[in-house]
Amino acid sequence: MRFTPTAFLGSSIGGSLIATANGATSGSFISGGINYAFFQFTTGSTTLNVSTGANIDILLVAGGGGGYTGSTFAGNGGGGAGVDLVNARLLRGTYTISVGSGGTPNENGQTTSLTGYNLSYNVGGGRADGTSGAPQFNLAGSSVSCAGLNNSAGGGGGSAAATGSSAFCPPSNVPNGANGGEGLTYNFNGTASVYGSGGGGGSAANAFAQGGIGGTNAGNGASYNTLPTNATNGFGGGGGGDKAGNPNVGANGGNGTLIIRYQIQ
Repeated sequence: MRFTPTAFLGSSIGGSLIATANGATSGSFISGGINYAFFQFTTGSTTLNVSTGANIDILLVAGGGGGYTGSTFAGNGGGGAGVDLVNARLLRGTYTISVGSGGTPNENGQTTSLTGYNLSYNVGGGRADGTSGAPQFNLAGSSVSCAGLNNSAGGGGGSAAATGSSAFCPPSNVPNGANGGEGLTYNFNGTASVYGSGGGGGSAANAFAQGGIGGTNAGNGASYNTLPTNATNGFGGGGGGDKAGNPNVGANGGNGTLIIRYQIQ
């Protein structure tokens, strides 16, 4: 079942989840007066072994797209990862969890998934061409390549957010790279965090031109005298795009995450 914020989760049927998870971070927190516990997975493939099932919330965030390397034109920022929220019931058994890695320069981010006895969910990585991953809970931001004039600035990466976060090209007479789209904010581990932001586009080759600013946890685009920056791992942001004219290389997208949250007494 897709995410229903008003659902009574976790301990509503058969008590709280009892499980062991290899390579996961675990903890508990209070949000909105409700006590939650969580397992968070941040890299690679691992297993969750459930001995007592429960209703849970799942946040899936794929890997962000890598920023594009510049040439005559500046590189786009990488697209933010796809983000999905799911209500599900885990049954007794073993589940496989795979967390998508961020894309290296010019490469797409990888898929994040959870599969097991009674369910299968996955979400796609952000693209190096600046498009956000799919499928995702909210619509992806779109992207453009900004390949108009020589030494034109790069477009910002689209994000997983549905509103106000589509990537765009700066006007042809503006040498600064476009900003990346802002992602989606959720609290699944005790901290409200932004997931799936787009990377900033690289600048034109003009002196003093500035790279686009990435959304929260995404990379910034290269400026005339700086390199693009990598996205922060664990949030699925896109990497920053390279500048035009004298290219170096785009920046890495951020790894994704998968968080299982459930209610406790």
